[in-house]
Amino acid sequence: MENGKETTLTITVLDEIREVHGGGTGEPQVIQTRVIEERKMVSGQLVDVSRHLLAMCVETGDVWQFGREVSVYENGMITSRDGSWLAGVNAAQPGLLMPGTFAVGARYTQGTRRGGIIESAVNSGKNVTVTVRAGTFNGCVTVTEYNSSQPGAKPVTKTYAPGIGLVRAGDALELATVIHPQTSIGKPVLGIQEAIQFTWPLSSTNFLLESSINLTNWTLVPQSTLLMDGQNKLSVPKDATKKFFRLTSP
Repeated sequence: MENGKETTLTITVLDEIREVHGGGTGEPQVIQTRVIEERKMVSGQLVDVSRHLLAMCVETGDVWQFGREVSVYENGMITSRDGSWLAGVNAAQPGLLMPGTFAVGARYTQGTRRGGIIESAVNSGKNVTVTVRAGTFNGCVTVTEYNSSQPGAKPVTKTYAPGIGLVRAGDALELATVIHPQTSIGKPVLGIQEAIQFTWPLSSTNFLLESSINLTNWTLVPQSTLLMDGQNKLSVPKDATKKFFRLTSP
């Protein structure tokens, strides 16, 4: 419920990659971002659709926001694009949406758009257990967000669960259902991408990534595995040492 009205927010990871030109400092860059769509319904009527352009830093695990496309609806018609921005356009700058290393009390900017409007956040809690309609989630973190375009508005505290994402926003919204995408099945296949990023199907459970410099002595790779886009993903920082990698099942 929000302002006494039944409110539904549907968040979807779209099968869409968007290139963003510019943003940040230094030489212009071309960043490939994943599009995350949020559709908000109030009393059964569509009121807004937001598409967030996100990218994760392979080396640090930080999730950055490079823009947001907002469509505000009234009676089925788009009436406003307020809140939209794109890094590199009209002095807008990308921002940190979720740090890979979570430290309580850390403050950061989630984006800066035209007019000097700053969206900021502070990590307000970790190792939180929360119960919502979708179930009970452990090891959650909370982030309190502020928006300088709404000086009279109260900050909103959001709760995120590992492997799931947003499970609660303030007192108005909580997670009701999770629909996982279809994933490939069978034996895992390593996919090596830039910055040595390994991926294998989410359905291939209980596999561990090991490394070796001589194909004889194998050690467990210490980095944490992330669950993204229906796959297990693990990023290993590059160094000058020649290494071999393998997936093993205990």
